Formats: sequence, C-alpha cells, structure tokens
Amino acid sequence: MNKFNKYAAALFLTVSSIAFIHTPAFAESLEKIEQTNITIENPSLASVVDFSQSQRQLFSLQQNVYESSNLRDLSAIITSQANQYKNEFAVKYSGDSANLKEELSTIFNDYLANNDYANGTVKSFSFNYGGTSNNVTINIKLEYHNTIAQEEFISQEVKRIAKEIIEPEMSEVEKIKAINDYIVLNTTYSYDTSTTPHSAYALFNEGKGVCQAYALAAYRLLKEANFEVRYVTGYANEPHAWNLVKVDGEWYHLDTTWNDPVFGNNEDMSDYVRYKYFLISDKEINKDHTIDNNGYPAATSDRFIEFRTISSPVTIGNTLYFENQKDDIKLYKLNMNTYSPKAEKVSDTRVQYLTYANDALYFSNYSSGAHLYKMNLDGTGVTLLVNKLVTKIDKTADELIAYSNNEVIYREPVTNTGPVTPPDETPDLIKIAAFSSSVEKMILLSSSFRLDAEKLFEMYEELTNNEKALVSVDTQNKFTLIDQYYKKLIALKFTETVEWDSVKTVKEINKQWAITLSHDVENFNENFSKIYVVDMFGEKVGVDFEVNGNTINVIPESNYTQNIVYTLVVPADLKNKNGDTLGQGVHLQFIVKP
Repeated sequence: MNKFNKYAAALFLTVSSIAFIHTPAFAESLEKIEQTNITIENPSLASVVDFSQSQRQLFSLQQNVYESSNLRDLSAIITSQANQYKNEFAVKYSGDSANLKEELSTIFNDYLANNDYANGTVKSFSFNYGGTSNNVTINIKLEYHNTIAQEEFISQEVKRIAKEIIEPEMSEVEKIKAINDYIVLNTTYSYDTSTTPHSAYALFNEGKGVCQAYALAAYRLLKEANFEVRYVTGYANEPHAWNLVKVDGEWYHLDTTWNDPVFGNNEDMSDYVRYKYFLISDKEINKDHTIDNNGYPAATSDRFIEFRTISSPVTIGNTLYFENQKDDIKLYKLNMNTYSPKAEKVSDTRVQYLTYANDALYFSNYSSGAHLYKMNLDGTGVTLLVNKLVTKIDKTADELIAYSNNEVIYREPVTNTGPVTPPDETPDLIKIAAFSSSVEKMILLSSSFRLDAEKLFEMYEELTNNEKALVSVDTQNKFTLIDQYYKKLIALKFTETVEWDSVKTVKEINKQWAITLSHDVENFNENFSKIYVVDMFGEKVGVDFEVNGNTINVIPESNYTQNIVYTLVVPADLKNKNGDTLGQGVHLQFIVKP
C-alpha cells in the first residue's frame, strides 16, 4: 500500500485555546429597563430612497400584542407580521433582554437578507421597549413602500400580465425576453408618480417608476413564470437595483431599467428595447455596475453575450432580425433558442426602422439614400418602394405606413396575421437522427467526455427550431443532463486546498490510500470522514476509512473508472488527538491506468 505521507507544515499546527464563559440572566433580577427608541432604515434602500431626516414620532400600542420567550419565536412573529404588511404591533418578551437592541436589529437585517422582495419594499423598522429584565414590552413599527391593498393589486396585475405574455411552449429565454419587453415597452423612467416611484405599484398602476420599481416588477413577473430570481442592489452612476435570474442552472444579470434607454433629444423611443443588459455575466455587468456585497450568486456564463448587440429587433418566430451596431447597422439575425445564440449576417444592406409585414422586412435603406425598401427574410429580393427619405415606419393590425418627417409616403395593407417560421427552417431528419444518436451514446464518466460534449453542443447549435422540436423528450432530458455535467467539469476547482503533488498514475482500480500524520488522529467518524474523494465532476465517490494511530486508510467502496481523474482531498480542519487542526488543506489527483 502506497503511503501518502508527506507532513504538510508538520501537518498539525499549534493553535490557541479559547474558553467561553456563559453568564446566565436571571428572571428574579428586576433591574428596570428604560424605554429605548430605535429606527433602522433598510440598509439596501437607504441610498436609493429619500427618507425624511426629521425625528420620527414615537409610538406605543394598545392592540396586536403577541408573546414570546425566546429569540426564535420573536423572529418568527416579526417575519409573519412583515409578510402581512402589518404596520404596528407589540410583543411581550420574557427572554433574555440584555442585548435586545442589537438582537432586534439583527432579526430585521436577517429578514431583509433572506427575503429579496421585502428588501425592496420595506422602508424602515422602528421599535421601542421598556420594562424589567426578561419582562419587557416591545413596540414595533414597520413602514413599507406599498399598502396591503397596493400589494394585492400588484399580485393581480402580475397574474394578468404573465397570462397575457407567457406561452407554455416558450423557451426560458423567450419567457425572460417577453417579461423584459413588457416592462420596457410599458414603462417610462420617471420620479413623477402619484405614489412612490420606488414601488412596483407605480409601475403597474401608472406605467412609471425608477430602477427599484423596474427590478421589483421584474422580480414578481419572473417568479410568476417559475424562475429562480434575485433582487440585486448596487451602484451604476448612482444607487441602483436590478435582477439575477437562473437559466438552465446558471445565474445571469437582467437590468430592465438599462434596457429601457432614456434619450435626451426628445425623440419618441416608446417602442425601443435593447438587450445590452439581458442575461449577462458578472464580468459584463461589472463594466459599468458595482454589485453590493450581499452574498449574491456568481454569474459566470457568457452564453447569451451576443444579445448585447441587439436593439429593437423584429421578432419572427424564435428569430430576432436587427441592425447590428457593431457592423455598420447591417442586417443580422439571431435564433434565441440555440444553445449559445450567435448573430448571423443576413445582408450587407444597412437598415434602420426595421419592420416586419406580409412575410417581408421593410426598412430605411442607409446603403441607398435612406429610402424605403423591402427584402425577403433570407436577404434576397431587395426592392425599392419609395425614392424618398424615410424617418419612421409604423405598423398597425391592418396597415403599414412609412413617413418622411411628418409626410406619409407609403401605405400597404397588412395581410399576414402574425410571425411566421423563417423559410430556412425545414427539418433535416438526418441531422436530428445524428444528434439524437450521439446523445444516446454519450457516457458521462469517460475520458473523452469534454470533447464529446463540446461536439454535441456544436451539433445542437446547427439544428433549427423545427428540428429541435422533433428531438424526443428523453433525448432532450439527457442532453440537458450532459450540459449540467459539462458545467460541473469546467467549474471544478480546489481553492481551499493546495496541490500535494502532480497527478499520480496508479494501476489498481480499487486503489487504497494511506494518509500518515505526525500525531494520532482524533478517532471519531465525524473527524476522519472529512477526508473525501471526488470524480472529475466534483461528485463524491463512496469510500470507507480505517484508522490506526496516526494513519488513516481510505478504501473505495467500488472500483474506480479507468482513465478518469479523481481527487483525494484532506481538509484543513482535520484534527489530531490534541485538538489541533491541519494548517493547510491539501489535495492529490490520481488516474487509474491498469
């Protein structure tokens, strides 16, 4: 049996011992507690919302009185009342009141930290209390941006809007786009509201609001559409709020406020939507945003990065047609439902005011005097309609109208009723069969997994939407699983331990490792079971342990798979019999090749 027997930093370092002394509080100690008055502004909103700096009126309550004898129950009462938008209530508290001020502050801050929507809707938390030790009455006052009636209105609107814009057959990306577009197209960024502009109520009721309202509205709509979503605070030229949303197991930033640009030239941009802040990574958002340190999940994927080039696209089925600002406003398209959507050039024609009607694209041709033209969806059939400057193209349910300044220069009846499937999406059954066969043959725990998965992703991107729709559910589910394991493989890192040695090649498929320490091991399962072995995806494999003095034997429960890299991890908190811990955790990677 090989020995894994280097002594990392003499393995165990001497650490100082700390004695904890608990002094109980006694109910019979009737020290009088003077009334204490505290107001805590929501820390996430303090710089976003303007609060009055005047002294708040103190209060005492005669009703809504609850009882609690410990902090857990006190926290549950406060949480329940806040979730019901209760403004004032009292608690008779018989627990330890020695540090009650700090503990109440902690309860409130923890409530906000664990409830994103409350973090955007609660303005402040005020309390006063008085009495004797372990027998105090706490008066609590909460202020919100919404009343309970306004919150009920928000809930009704969220359900109505989601039913209106979300279709069951939509992909996750299409659903998020529908929510982004609804908010942008139906909201004007403004402080000029009859109720607070920081609430989703103003946005749904008046069509106006500021970033906080945008982010809270997006939060509620995304929740209604069954997404995991976060309400995010930070800074972007000023205090700002936006969202994180999870797609296929990965988090992405969505800033509906900044997807609704404000222009200073009085131009009507009410129908303008951009996607520069649509499903982007931390790396991209950090270029002009600063994220508050509130424990938000990492957004590392740039899968949807090419949406950033898109503004006011024409949506036809699952495909977006748009003028590419990065390529001299030439006509491009992007299929939303490919695994990693890529922008493809349709035509070298420079286009503006792009509009879809009657199975064709109408536009102002900046390659030819900004005159009115149309073309087919594949870029062919470019046709001059009016030899005049075009400044606007409108489309109603019945008619397409082109303008030159305020002059109508072209009218055409609209005969098609809605989006069509682009003509280049005829299913190729051979491609579908090849993709499906490759998915079914895929072995997760194999040395070729990474290359095989990347080939699959390329094959998937080459399928059209019609072709994807013909892939069986079982194959789609396995492909999703492959994608999840690929992400695990790429993300696997050992940041809390140092590499013990280079990758070891071993012959035994049931390889046992003996870890020899400088002192006898603290021999109980909770200690030595901190040692573990993971496969190439970071998933733990079953191992047993035998302890003999200062040696731990790590024994696999089943054979290792050949040609796969495994990692043996010895964490820093492994203890010896003296209670000392390892100064630095270590890991050793090995591969079985008989």
